[in-house]
Amino acid sequence: MNKEYRELFGVSRSTAARDLRRLVELNLIQKYEISGKEVIYSIK
Repeated sequence: MNKEYRELFGVSRSTAARDLRRLVELNLIQKYEISGKEVIYSIK
């Protein structure tokens, strides 16, 4: 998801990670850890 977010919004890896983390904190998206570093997000 991070890669797709970066490509869609033209931001760096760290900015995408920070933005996605904030969206989870705001309870706007749900984070699902699949395996290792693989993570997906869904809109609540």
